[in-house]
Parts: sequence; C-alpha cells; structure tokens
Amino acid sequence: IVVLAHGKWHDRQVVSTAWIDRSTARYTEIGSRGYGYLWWHQDFDVTRDGRSVRVKTIVASGNGGQKIYVIPSLEAVVVFTGGSYNTGNSAPNLMMPREILPSLLFER
Repeated sequence: IVVLAHGKWHDRQVVSTAWIDRSTARYTEIGSRGYGYLWWHQDFDVTRDGRSVRVKTIVASGNGGQKIYVIPSLEAVVVFTGGSYNTGNSAPNLMMPREILPSLLFER
C-alpha cells in the first residue's frame, strides 16, 4: 500500500517519493516484462463479454507463488501467498487476468 501511495502511510511520508519512483522504475527488459529494483512490470490483457482492457501492474515476486501486484490505475494492491516452492508455479499470473482483474474492472 505504501508503494501505491507513493511512500505515504496514513498521510505521513514514511518512504521518499523519489525512492518509490526509482525503485519501481523499468530499467531493463527480461522477456516480455520490464524489471527494476526487484520489481517487475507486467501487463495483463483482460477480456470479459467482448470488452478488453490492458492493465499495467508492478509486481514483487517470491518463491512459492508469493506475489504483490500494485495496480495504480485501479488504486489496488493484490497479494498472494503460496507454498509451491521451487516449482515455477504461476497460479497467481493465471488468476489475475481470469478472475481478479475482471472483477475489479467490470463489476464496479
């Protein structure tokens, strides 16, 4: 939530905005995703009932399916915890465009 709020927590600046901007910036491309200081940039194409939207996310990713998706355009943060260690499990990456993002986009 602090990343989404540009370093603020309850209207108090706890991390500098400059650091949030620098650490979440895209510095290189790895495959189809951008990468910064331990943050990935991942876009999802979300479709429901013939409507399509591209959603940009900033993602912190850990072993076992732990993911933190920061979605500035929706003012949302989605967190997954998991236990599929050392398997390359991408269940959160499948759930985001199929279940989570359509609910946030089209159910409002």
